[in-house]
Amino acid sequence: MTSPITLTVRIGNAYPQIGREFTRVETVTVDAPAAETMADPDRLADWARDTLLDFTGEGPEYAATHGVYEVTVTAAPEGYSDLVGLEAYAEG
Repeated sequence: MTSPITLTVRIGNAYPQIGREFTRVETVTVDAPAAETMADPDRLADWARDTLLDFTGEGPEYAATHGVYEVTVTAAPEGYSDLVGLEAYAEG
């Protein structure tokens, strides 16, 4: 089991059909990626997608609207500096 870490992330949510975009910076606590995940770019991208995209969205009023979601790690604790700049992206 991995221990939790605190990251600073920039979250961007865009809803092109209605012309709305939102950006915010948040501090989030997540389970740290395992050492073997950190060493594998594909696994790290999967970790970012599975872990960080949970923080996107603007609430139930946008749930039925097509959205474009992006999360970028902007700060990470010592030992996890390789996470800075990591991005996760999704549409739906």
